[in-house]
Amino acid sequence: MEYKKISVLIVTYKQANVIGRNIESILQQKDYGLHEIVICDDCSPDNNWEVIQSYVEKYPNIIRAYRNNPNLGIYGNSDKCALLHGDAELFCWLEGDDALEPDVFKGVQEYITINNVDVNEAVGIFCDYSSVNPMGEKFTHPNKKNLEW
Repeated sequence: MEYKKISVLIVTYKQANVIGRNIESILQQKDYGLHEIVICDDCSPDNNWEVIQSYVEKYPNIIRAYRNNPNLGIYGNSDKCALLHGDAELFCWLEGDDALEPDVFKGVQEYITINNVDVNEAVGIFCDYSSVNPMGEKFTHPNKKNLEW
């Protein structure tokens, strides 16, 4: 199967303790069309930038990182990151504390193929997602909802 190229866009600020988990979860997708990772750090005062740079050094052909100076705020950082996207066919938007489950991109690629999705048109593909509350309990939020009117 020929996979569509996927760029992952990440906005981050003060997330040194979780940004590595985020990047590792994306790198797990490399066999399923991962083209590049674009990270925009919003002038974090913690060692977020140093963690990001350690990944850039390991994966210079996949990861592009930018550090704002001064801090642009969430909207400015998001706008900058969106403008820096590459030439991929699909884009995945994440924040620094997000993490992808294994094989997410595989599922997206299969969905596109099975449903003959034209990625040259504007299209959004929404996946199930999980969250973890402060007590450590994990909840899965399915994309499919049973709607009754």
